[in-house]
Amino acid sequence: MRAAGIEVLVLPPDDPLAIASRELNIGFFSRMIRKTPWVRMKMAASPDGVTALPNGASQWITSLEARADGHA
Repeated sequence: MRAAGIEVLVLPPDDPLAIASRELNIGFFSRMIRKTPWVRMKMAASPDGVTALPNGASQWITSLEARADGHA
């Protein structure tokens, strides 16, 4: 890019934007550096270890924020 006259800025590794961009692109970086895919798993269970009520009805066991993060 520099050879084409485009200004290039490189952030220090501890810069908040650098950290955020790595997290945003973690799948790409993992594949390029480790040659393996990045897998993220979220698990939740109620204190008694179940995920439904005794009658079989579904019940949320995570917060709205946690569910939104898990589906990002």
